Amino acid sequence: MEGLAGEMISGQYSAVPHMIGPPYEDLKYLPELYQPPGYPTLLAGAKYVMWVVGPRGASWVGGTDVSFMMLSFQMLLDLHLIGLVFVLGRTVGTYFTGLLSAALQAVSPLAASASLCMLPDSIVAFLLTIGVLLLVWHFRTGSRLLVILGGCVMSAICYFSALGAAFSAVMVVLLALRKQGFSLAMAFLGIVSTCLAPWVVRNAIVADYWGFSSAITENAYWYSAAAVAATRMDVGVEEIRSEFRRAEGWDRFRQGGMSVSGQKPEGLACFGTAGELTEYRWRTAKNILVDHPLTSLCIHLSRDLSFWGCAYIGDNWGSDRTPNVVDEGQDMRLLVLVRAMCVGMTAVAYFGLVLCWILRLRSKWRSTGWLCVLLVVVAVVLPGAANSPRFRVPVEPILSVAAAIGWLGLIHWFRRRRAGRDGQTKATTGETE
Repeated sequence: MEGLAGEMISGQYSAVPHMIGPPYEDLKYLPELYQPPGYPTLLAGAKYVMWVVGPRGASWVGGTDVSFMMLSFQMLLDLHLIGLVFVLGRTVGTYFTGLLSAALQAVSPLAASASLCMLPDSIVAFLLTIGVLLLVWHFRTGSRLLVILGGCVMSAICYFSALGAAFSAVMVVLLALRKQGFSLAMAFLGIVSTCLAPWVVRNAIVADYWGFSSAITENAYWYSAAAVAATRMDVGVEEIRSEFRRAEGWDRFRQGGMSVSGQKPEGLACFGTAGELTEYRWRTAKNILVDHPLTSLCIHLSRDLSFWGCAYIGDNWGSDRTPNVVDEGQDMRLLVLVRAMCVGMTAVAYFGLVLCWILRLRSKWRSTGWLCVLLVVVAVVLPGAANSPRFRVPVEPILSVAAAIGWLGLIHWFRRRRAGRDGQTKATTGETE
């Protein structure tokens, strides 16, 4: 337990890079800058629980397997998220909006898959839904306490996902644009900045990196820039990534067989710290993307489409400890049935989103509408070429509410149309009599 916590604080925590795999396996040689500390802290807490209760008491908390405990916790959190989605739908719509929103969230294949992965996505979805609820209630009541609580919740999200800072920025802008909302926006920003400052200072001490997370840099370097370079040179992306590694000296370092704990790789002599290496990767990625803007834009937009892809229950998103709900080797008919159901439920939700968009085009958007739309836009755009359906998990509750509004709007439209026809029929019958 002490070793895990100590490694995380000192910058040598390496479990997350091992889970992520290529192209991030080199991160295990460096202080942890990619992964925010929230999820590793939960893992350390689970380890501590196992250590306290001992082997005999561990049977009461799911056995000695930490991954089993974490996945059980995430599934329970996902069940409570359904209740939060009901509250959100009820807040922005009617009671039936809340019920349908909760139902769509409950049958979402993406949400089910997220809770079965050793990743923080389901936790981020839970916290973001709370943050959105607090801000929506503030828009309606004007309570300053809700803004303070919202800032604390969004700070917690930042410790689980690099997207949390962008989500917080959206809320700061919307608060600042409201009447007499500038002071509240600054208070919200101050809370988030104060909560994030300790980890920024930690990164500066152990890695000479003045930032909270290098996730955006790593994604731009290993995915966006690599994809653009591969397209321009007409080679595979993995070949470009291998060139990146050779340019950084990782091959020479690995061949040396050094012990990497607390030591600087001798093959990376040009980088004094992990912060310098991160800055080098950012400059390299920026130069490649800026030099080829059209190619960058095309790749970015094409990868954004994968954000809306269908997720299948049992998908593995980078964790080798993800349980397989369906084993392809056992029963292909069951696999086909489950995947068909996933596609069908996703299609129902997306049709509701289209209906909601059509209905809202005719009405004036309020702060709540802009908040939800901008959060979804951030989730779509920010991952860049690393995009995949898993980045939809944090905003899936918002999409469920929007889909419910769309379907109920269609039902109301049919009712009004039928009522109009009945009225015309009665009028025609009266004239005839």
